[in-house]
Formats: sequence, structure tokens, C-alpha cells
Amino acid sequence: MTKKIKKHFLLVTLLFGSMAFASSIYSQANAKKKNEIIVIGVHGLGARAAWLDPLKNELEANSIKFIAEDLPGFGLNHKETNPESPYKPGHVESYNEWLDFVSNQIQETKAENPESTLILFGHSLGGLISTNTPALNEVDALILSVPGYSSGPNFNPKFLIETAWKYAVSKKLQGKDEYIVMPVSKKIYPNPNAKDPYRTKAVTANLLFQVNELQGKTANNLKNVTAPLLMVQIAGDQLVATETQKEYFDLMPSENKDFKSYPGFDHDWLTNPGNEKIFNDIVSFINSLD
Repeated sequence: MTKKIKKHFLLVTLLFGSMAFASSIYSQANAKKKNEIIVIGVHGLGARAAWLDPLKNELEANSIKFIAEDLPGFGLNHKETNPESPYKPGHVESYNEWLDFVSNQIQETKAENPESTLILFGHSLGGLISTNTPALNEVDALILSVPGYSSGPNFNPKFLIETAWKYAVSKKLQGKDEYIVMPVSKKIYPNPNAKDPYRTKAVTANLLFQVNELQGKTANNLKNVTAPLLMVQIAGDQLVATETQKEYFDLMPSENKDFKSYPGFDHDWLTNPGNEKIFNDIVSFINSLD
């Protein structure tokens, strides 16, 4: 073999070797992305995405990616905290603003990560929104944490009377911007988020009216919950009706669903001591998905 032929042979060998190496690296990266699990979190009334950080930390410790954004009107997604936000603080014109916001999150995440397993997690109001989101058929699984399908029996009677008078009794108040201070519920454990400067302490009558309207439409949308489902209930929850949660769970047609009820925690169980069991059950559910 001449020197010239040897040189060409060596170049071809190196070229194909480099291509094989690059292909191997690409395959490994693609496989990693394909097997990636992404959870989209939706927070509750008056809260913000950062309040879901205890869950985020737990999931990321188990190699599960977690993303969440502040809903319209809350946290850093209104004009007082973010001049670029189009929303008023503690206000939405329609519950569709929430539904569209979450649907867009789902669709954008799916477009950017087409091979990933996509899971929607909704807490309290976020559970109500997640159940009704039009893009629900685009997620691979659903986790509903204390979903706010209706108010609990011990949810501050004075507040209920005041808000019923202001928005539920008369639809003439729909669209009104009058603010109502939300009560701080009695808790078993102190909530570190209560002093969060970005906590929304007052909401408009119309926002509460929109929550009420969405609650009334939920029963008709239960048929859309066909993905694998985990519902987390806090036994004796003071803020939402636990009987409605179980009733709706039973009506959801998902063939792979699990209902877990935990005593001894607050509605905002994410910050309660001893909540490792709940976190472990959520991780186990996620890992059980095909």
C-alpha cells in the first residue's frame, strides 16, 4: 500500500470514526430527552409559582423536571409587580384567561419537548383550572392536589356571606373591580408563605365570580380526564369540600387513577412537616407511568 493510499485510508477511518462518535453522542442526548419527565405546576388562589418550590425540590431530587409560572393576576404576573404584565392585581375578566394561560404552557412545553413525558400538577385553584384546561388531552398524566371544586364547610362564614352578597347572588356584579380582602384560614401549622410580599391579599369581586362560574362548569368537563390520574386529598380540609373531590374523582373516566387521602395536614400541605409520605406517593405515581 502506497503512502498516498495509506493517507487516504487513515482519513476515511478517522472520518467514519468521528461520525460514529457524533452519532453515539446524539443518540444518547436524544434518548435522555425522550425519557425526560416534565411536570407543569399550577398554583392556588392568592399564591404564586414559588409556593410550589417544596414539590419542585423533591421532584428534581428524583431527576424529574418541574416548571411553573404565576397565573394571571397573581404573584409576579400583574401590573403592580411586573409592568410588562397585561393583568390587574387580583383580577381576571374571565376564567378563560387562566385556562388559556395553562393551555399555552402545555402546548409550548410539548412543542419544545415532543418526546418527553408531560404531567400537569394543579394545587387548589390550580386543580380546578387543570381539570378544565382545554389542552388536557395533550398531557400524559394529571395530578390534582386538593382541587377547589367547591368551598369547604368551615371556610370563614363571614367571608362567604360577604362574597355571596357581592358576586354570587347578583350577576350584575360580574366585571366589577371592587376588591375583597381574602381571609387567612386557621391552620394546624404556620404557613411561611403568609408573609410573602407577593402574596395576593385581595381579589376583585369579579375574580371570585369567575371562580364560582368555573366551579359550576367543572362537572361537564370531567369526561375529559382520561389520562392517568392521582388525586391528593387532605382529610378534614377546611377550605375545599372533600366530598366533592371524591365524587368528581369517581366520575372521571381515567382507567388508571388513584385517590389518596391524608389526615393531619393543612390545605397548604406543601409546607407542612411530615409531608414526606405525600411527596413519596407523588414520585411513585410518576415513576409508575409507562
